Amino acid sequence: MSKLLITIGGTGSRGGNASIFALAANMAGGLGDLLVMCMDKDTQNGTTANFYSVMDTYDELAKVLGKADQRAFARFDIDSGRKGWTMEGILGKDGGDTLESYCTPESRRVLELFYTEKERKMSLHNGFERHPNIGSLVFEGIKVNPNFTAKIDEVLKEGHSEIFIIGSIFGGTGASMFVNIAQYIRERALKFGEERSRSVLIGGALLLPYFNIPQVPQEEKKNEPLTDDDITEATQTALGYYESIPNLVRGGEPGCAAGRAIFDALYVAGLHPRCRITHERSKAVYAKGGSNQTSECNVIDLLVASALCHFYEAAERPDKRELEVGYGETNQNLYVATLNTEDKNDFLQIGWNNLPANTGQLKYMLFFALTICGILYPDYQVAKKKKNALYCRYLKTGKKVLPSSLAPLQKFCAAYLDFIFQIASTYADSAPICDLVNRDKFEELLTFIEGHKYTAATAKSWNENLTSVLGDHLSFKFNELLQMLNGKFNFKKAETELDLINAIYRSCQTI
Repeated sequence: MSKLLITIGGTGSRGGNASIFALAANMAGGLGDLLVMCMDKDTQNGTTANFYSVMDTYDELAKVLGKADQRAFARFDIDSGRKGWTMEGILGKDGGDTLESYCTPESRRVLELFYTEKERKMSLHNGFERHPNIGSLVFEGIKVNPNFTAKIDEVLKEGHSEIFIIGSIFGGTGASMFVNIAQYIRERALKFGEERSRSVLIGGALLLPYFNIPQVPQEEKKNEPLTDDDITEATQTALGYYESIPNLVRGGEPGCAAGRAIFDALYVAGLHPRCRITHERSKAVYAKGGSNQTSECNVIDLLVASALCHFYEAAERPDKRELEVGYGETNQNLYVATLNTEDKNDFLQIGWNNLPANTGQLKYMLFFALTICGILYPDYQVAKKKKNALYCRYLKTGKKVLPSSLAPLQKFCAAYLDFIFQIASTYADSAPICDLVNRDKFEELLTFIEGHKYTAATAKSWNENLTSVLGDHLSFKFNELLQMLNGKFNFKKAETELDLINAIYRSCQTI
């Protein structure tokens, strides 16, 4: 059984980023192995680089934890050859820097007839820059590349494949490739026969406009800056095109059955009112591409990650159909995952209770990450023999070596806490629309974690005040956790560090 995640463009990378944390929190149960294909021509994209950083951090942790089925959390592994699944890795030397370099003999005729000289010659170094017509033609060159075909067939030949695609409808890369990739995969699956194609399940999260364009810096105004009107127009054009595609979603029209529909499940996600791209007013958020195009995760990414986990769960359990987000279904396989409020002056306060049901697992991961980063890791660093010093007590049993899992565990948990902070800091205009944690206290904790300035005083302070980070939003008794572990966890019989880590994670689900 193969599971493949395909992220398209910068928006897809951010949704992939959120999905790694959601899967680590067991929102889709034990996943096993996950293949990741990152389709982004903009190899320097800051958001895509962050996605790879999160995957690398997770991969480092997974390797020291051991077998996935023995972990209480993070019960999946990412394919170690994922860098070969990028556009750059797939295309190799065939990947040029201009539109002309991708054209097949057939598409070159289209290029000469319908594309301007500027489009034919423009550099694709930073992606398609809101030109989905360019992306569509590039994909014609990609799908005849034998490496790309081989990668797709590698997944399809397993016999049962679950493929999920994330992309936006309003940009360049996402709008041009989202349906094209799914359609190509379905066509390849049909070449293996009708029965095999029915065992290939394709899902997708399509993002509608969810953010406002910030005020463009003066120096950018000469470069045809993107506006909200541009996004709306691009969305309308793309939706009009998608509506004309036959067999888009299973059950959407007569005869659109399993094995022939392009998508077995399609999740359309958006936000109203639209959010700001970042909570930091001083941070540059407008960029056409490249390393400066770095956007923080926001609540829309939770909807995407929830959709992905719902798809993988439903693929294994056909009875698990409920996706508790937004306003229901237009047909049995087309889900509308939106969060909105009718009065634009009355911004919706999004809390844990009105997020999708499966995101509840993220709360347990939050408790766990706070315990690791706010108690265990500082406690180990100051190496004081305190009553609640779990790792110090663990070492007193004779295991006097640096726990190999502790550093990568802290690194991943710190990245997860930063992710939750970004989600909790989703703003629409000047008003925060998320109410998940105490943002001020949470930011103080992140500063403490990132600074690595651990003293006995600071370690004790955060040990005693972690509840204030949660505020009135969540109830978790850290002291009870420590007392329970110190009283019940048998350190002498613990054979591996994983036993202790598992005990902590399971306890975070019960206290």
